[in-house]
Amino acid sequence: MARTDGDRLFLQPYDSRVEGDTTYEMARTDTTLTLSFVGTSEPTTDGVPGAVWHRAFYTVAPFTHD
Repeated sequence: MARTDGDRLFLQPYDSRVEGDTTYEMARTDTTLTLSFVGTSEPTTDGVPGAVWHRAFYTVAPFTHD
């Protein structure tokens, strides 16, 4: 589940057994969306902290649309 508020994006885990949420700041140009990690309250999964998962999946490169 995701929701936005101004330039903030809030994500909740897809797995309903996991509690927490993650926040990003969004920056958008005509064809690019860049997310900057703000914080997470998601727990460690398989030995990897939630913050590491979210940085790896959503902030390593911008999203683009042609």
